[in-house]
Amino acid sequence: MGTRVLLGNHFCLQAEDMSAKEQMKDVLTMLDESMNHAGVTKEQLIRVDIFAKNYNEEMDQEWTKWVGSENLPTRFVCPMGEPRFTGVCVEVTAEAFVCWKANAK
Repeated sequence: MGTRVLLGNHFCLQAEDMSAKEQMKDVLTMLDESMNHAGVTKEQLIRVDIFAKNYNEEMDQEWTKWVGSENLPTRFVCPMGEPRFTGVCVEVTAEAFVCWKANAK
């Protein structure tokens, strides 16, 4: 048994002066912080959705560096419509599955 943990809508509020690569790195750092707060590890991620104005090689390199090579979650990259805030070019949401451990008596 377990539960799904949704980690949604990570984006840079002060994105106007940041490159797409910088925004991607910053958003993944925010995702790390949310995961730590929720007690979730990268190994428990089952899906990551990346909404980007123009997903490029530099952004992909940041993703690859962040995610590592083991226990890869499903990654969905989708074109982003008009962002809610000026300058935002990437938004990331994630979903994890956390197994409950039975208490031994």
